[in-house]
Amino acid sequence: MEIKKLDRKALKSFFVKNAIPTEGNFKDLIDGMINAKDDGIVKLPDEPLSLQADGNATSQKKVINFYGNFADPKPAWTLSLNPRVDANDPATARPGWDIGDADGKSRLFIDQSTGNVGIGTSNPTASLEVSGRIKASDICFGSGGWARSNQGGSIELGDSLQAGVVPYIDFHYGTGSGQDFNMRIINNANGRLSIDGGNLVVVGAGSVGIGTDSPAGKLHVQTGGDGGWDKFVVKTTNRWGDGNNQYVTIGEGGASGIMLYNPHVVWYEQEARASIRMGRSGGVPSGHWWDIGVRGGNSFSIVNGHAGVTGLVIDAGGNVGIGTSDMKAKLNVNGGINMAAGGVLYSPGRMHIDGAEILFLLHKQGVIIGREWGGTGSLTVQGPLWAGSLLGVSDLRLKKDVGPLIQAPEDILKLRGVRFKWQDAAEDDPYAMGLVAQEVEEFFPEAVGTGPDGMKGINYSALIAPLIETLKQQQSQIGELRMEIEALRAL
Repeated sequence: MEIKKLDRKALKSFFVKNAIPTEGNFKDLIDGMINAKDDGIVKLPDEPLSLQADGNATSQKKVINFYGNFADPKPAWTLSLNPRVDANDPATARPGWDIGDADGKSRLFIDQSTGNVGIGTSNPTASLEVSGRIKASDICFGSGGWARSNQGGSIELGDSLQAGVVPYIDFHYGTGSGQDFNMRIINNANGRLSIDGGNLVVVGAGSVGIGTDSPAGKLHVQTGGDGGWDKFVVKTTNRWGDGNNQYVTIGEGGASGIMLYNPHVVWYEQEARASIRMGRSGGVPSGHWWDIGVRGGNSFSIVNGHAGVTGLVIDAGGNVGIGTSDMKAKLNVNGGINMAAGGVLYSPGRMHIDGAEILFLLHKQGVIIGREWGGTGSLTVQGPLWAGSLLGVSDLRLKKDVGPLIQAPEDILKLRGVRFKWQDAAEDDPYAMGLVAQEVEEFFPEAVGTGPDGMKGINYSALIAPLIETLKQQQSQIGELRMEIEALRAL
């Protein structure tokens, strides 16, 4: 700032002994003095010092400029009575008491009409409006509300010295309806925290209720639904059956149960499983509990966890084991199979029962007992077949085109009985007796069959009929011979 007035030292030099001051000297002296009318500063008797703002009605009415040094291009601070919200727009001027910075930005403002105080703003809309961050060790609001710096920062609502005070926090949404609040957080004398409008409560013990004022567990969500299927509760219970040991439970607390939509069980690395456990039976320590789920090696099993017994196993290939995990076929059973009356065991393929004995059931190809795969008929038995009686179906009602058997008796005589051993017989196995199928087929093809493997077999019971007819012819011939002998003896 440029100052064109003379300083005191220069003025004193005009008025020394024997000096004759000129008109110009007196002008400089008068201009160097403060004039109440020209300079807007007055001190009346019994009144404080009065200052008049500079400028017209549209100006910022600046009263005092504060300089750190008059050589500075602009003041560090300015006290004005008509500051502007926008320093460059006269229409934004607001009457009040303002301290602004060197750029004309308001730093502290008191509104003349409302008394509102603005820090960092010259347009405060509340008793105190701060544009920026507030830092304070303690702030008191109302009759008992505090924002404190202790314990790293805390907010206190209510007043312990005033009985019946219920502290709360209101949330409003600008609907234009003038409602009291949209949501209110309230703390009552019992230490209960609730949200009015959102229907959420936190009781003194730390239980949370959503949609209910009386949570039945640490978390209670009242969802609504049919019957007792209307709530989701998280709490502890001893219903697992380990005496009075308490375990966290979902769905207890008076609910009929919960339904899970598309549940996924993740891998539990500590025990190498992804499974669900159920039990204990009867809810008592002696009751068994079960584990159902995935194991290592991509298998699935049902395990009696109490007894340590694996009931059912399904391996990665789809093989099933009951009482065993040693898979040799699609179904592996360690123990007996009991089929109820009327039960049906169906196999569209081959069924193999192996042990000390061998039994093969071939779909549409018969049964093999006592030997490996392969056979020549509906029933193939390796070794003797012992039975109290064997009946072949022969009811006349099942037959048609019934006629006499015409067969030359000589054909029976052409058959050859043989003594032999089977090809796969052991050295010390006994000899067997019978006929040769190819020889029988030549004369009695009805008694010979060919198996899927091309091997031929004899239906020995089918030879009974030609044997009977041959015997009858022999008996007839014997009768005729006897009559001839008797006639010869009579001569």
